[in-house]
Amino acid sequence: MHKENGPKSRAVRKRQEALVDLILGGKYNSQQAILDALKEKEKSLDEEFGISQSTLSRDLQVLKIDKSPEGFYVVSSNLEEERMGAALDGLLALANAKAHHPVDFTCITCDEGYEKLIAKGIRGKYKEKVLATICDSGTVVIMHSSSIQGLF
Repeated sequence: MHKENGPKSRAVRKRQEALVDLILGGKYNSQQAILDALKEKEKSLDEEFGISQSTLSRDLQVLKIDKSPEGFYVVSSNLEEERMGAALDGLLALANAKAHHPVDFTCITCDEGYEKLIAKGIRGKYKEKVLATICDSGTVVIMHSSSIQGLF
């Protein structure tokens, strides 16, 4: 059985990511067309995947990339969702993002033109509780961490 550890597994992940990006970005109806496109991608990335027909076939199977009824290779929606989820997880960690629970919303309507002043006043008076304000056309939406006493 083929086992991939350490730096080699990183190379495999990079190759498979490049393969998925390629399939998502184009229409390929043969494995040879995919191989040719990967070789071009190697040049543009200054990266060498060293991919053979059998490796490509195995990667397509592992990644559950199949042909659509139209005859083009497509990425399964599950894989695409997993990749988006992993990308989001990485972004949240990079941004040191924190969730605020529970979050309440309050909507205030006013005469148009006053919304920004009202939002600024609320952010100033309740700065410890207000997470964000959104203003538009006589409306202020306030996202806050707990109930704001004395607002009205």
